[in-house]
Amino acid sequence: MADWHPLVTALIEATPPAGIHVDPIARLAEPLPSFAMGRIALLGDAAHAMSPDLGQGASQAFEDAAALIRHLAGAEPADVDRRLLRYDAERRPRANRMMLAAARQSRLTSQTGVAGWLRDTLLRAVPSRPATRQLAALWQA
Repeated sequence: MADWHPLVTALIEATPPAGIHVDPIARLAEPLPSFAMGRIALLGDAAHAMSPDLGQGASQAFEDAAALIRHLAGAEPADVDRRLLRYDAERRPRANRMMLAAARQSRLTSQTGVAGWLRDTLLRAVPSRPATRQLAALWQA
């Protein structure tokens, strides 16, 4: 954090240690092979914990919940396994795509020094239209 703005450093130094809470970011290293097994389904961070770099963690959890409701509505007990597999087939590709995109973004934005300078220089050179199209592609269903 040595490259942070000096005012941030001063603010941290002026804050008593008891007033500072550091919450480490946890994410899955690799996508899970399935979000469902039998009558058990994972959703949210349990299924696809991701870094906050795209601001999509909670959004993906809400999408998971909506999909579970849709797939389980009116289900009989004998249908649950099959319906959870449909939930998995619907949600896993999109959630995993977001998880991997967030990990790439994290690696990109955490660069400092020469690598960070090079990143910033290259990003400034990208025309806005292709950059906007690339970002919009992330949010396509």
